[in-house]
Amino acid sequence: MITKSSKSFQRLTEEDLHHVSRINRAVLDSICEGIYTLINQKISNNIVATVAVQSLKKLSNGQDTLNYFKNIFRGVYNDTEGNPIEKEMKALSGRIKNLFIMIDEITGDHSGVEFLNGVSGILRNFKLFEPEYGFNLKIIVADASIVEPDVIKQHLSETSAEPNKIFFRKAKAISEPVPLSIQKFKFKKPEDAVVINANSYPAKSLNITYKILIESLKFHEKIYLTKKRI
Repeated sequence: MITKSSKSFQRLTEEDLHHVSRINRAVLDSICEGIYTLINQKISNNIVATVAVQSLKKLSNGQDTLNYFKNIFRGVYNDTEGNPIEKEMKALSGRIKNLFIMIDEITGDHSGVEFLNGVSGILRNFKLFEPEYGFNLKIIVADASIVEPDVIKQHLSETSAEPNKIFFRKAKAISEPVPLSIQKFKFKKPEDAVVINANSYPAKSLNITYKILIESLKFHEKIYLTKKRI
């Protein structure tokens, strides 16, 4: 029998009840809350956090899952006035100067570009790019599908979500590829982007010599079952 005091239970079958009041936190929500706690409680000045998300999801209140990203910096930002707290910002940069945010495989999801623009927009609103606060802030995008400034601008300048597509570029004069190339170009604000292209070693020029060593032992059940590893 389910009474009024047990509304948090839902009947699945004649014999099974399900507890429905438990709220599970989103992955990005949990990781951002954890980072905020480490910063706010001054537990560590060296934080490395990684999270895997399937896509940028829309929430019921009209926002998206990137809204959780703001929680990291809520201790140095005044939501009411819409401005950073100067004293707290400078205190934070004095403890944690380098802020590197990396987004991997940005073309792997149709909302990857929207995710990038959402992150950069939040950072600009929080004034973390402003030199007066003393942060060394870098947004790193890693993807083998976009390798030149023209392709990067064409793909990453569109803020809205878009379907999978293939980019074509005009062929240039054939030259020997360099193992590592670095090229500066203007992209968004503060317009000091750098594209780093690391070419992989050509497989046809790679020779590997290896030997397989096999040790064969006769299996004795009474002996090996008494040991923790075989």
